[in-house]
Formats: sequence, C-alpha cells, structure tokens
Amino acid sequence: MTDLTRLTSGSIAGRQQRLSGPLRDLHRAVLRRFLATGAPPTMRWLRQAAAETGLDASSAQDELAAADPHDGTPIQVTVYNGTWSWTPATAVVAAGRATDCGTECGSFEVVCPNTAFHASPESARAWLASHAGLDAQVLDQDTAIEAGRLNFATLLTDPA
Repeated sequence: MTDLTRLTSGSIAGRQQRLSGPLRDLHRAVLRRFLATGAPPTMRWLRQAAAETGLDASSAQDELAAADPHDGTPIQVTVYNGTWSWTPATAVVAAGRATDCGTECGSFEVVCPNTAFHASPESARAWLASHAGLDAQVLDQDTAIEAGRLNFATLLTDPA
C-alpha cells in the first residue's frame, strides 16, 4: 500500500511560487469555477475575473498555461453512481510536496500546487524529473481516488 500521509502536508511547489498574487488569485477563482460548474470557465467569465484582479485576460491566460504542467493531452475524470471513468484510460496523477517548506505550510499549499494529472505514467515521470525538489510519486487511478478521498471527503460531506 502506498503511504499517502506524506502527500497531505508540506510546501508550495515552484510553479505556484512563480505566480504573482493577482495571478494566483485568478487561478484559485478558475479552480472554484470548475468546482461550482463542473466545466471550464468561458472566455467571458475569465476576462471578467481577470479584470477583477487587475490583470489582462489574454496575458493572464498565457501565464497560467505556461505554469500548468501538461503534455497537451486532455484528461477527463468523471464519476457516476460510484463508477469512475478516466480518459485516457492510461491517465495517472503525479502527487507530492516540495522538500524545502518545513512545517509552516498547510495541506492546501501542498496538494493542489503539487498535483498534476498526466496522460500516462511516462509523461508523469518526465514531469517529475523536471521538478527536482519535490517528494513525489506517480499514483495509479485507484490510489489517486483514495488520496482524493483522504484529502477532501470530509469537506464534501454534509454534516447534517
């Protein structure tokens, strides 16, 4: 069994550190939009959100794209009636934490900026090789789902 506890606390990844405060705010707004709608934001929404943070939408989109890890392959993960579906079927997750943070960082600074979906284990390993300074591993789909449950299940459960 993979030890997932080391992935739930730690530090900020290098790519997150390189984002300016307003760009980081826009990135968080985009993630919240995904969560709220289950779909990517429209360009109209992105232009408005960028303007609200004082950014030019076009350059902000380019900067975010340059900071997000990818090999160009779209990845989709869905769950319906408890059944998970991954496209492509070979998709995996690279998850980890920066090794230079110490104890000051919370899990919210670790999981999101150091989690990257990849179309294949090979793509994930190549990304990890270019990100020295991360204590990371490639998670297969079942392990990634379990890591997600460990990190988010209580946040998404209605306490009533």
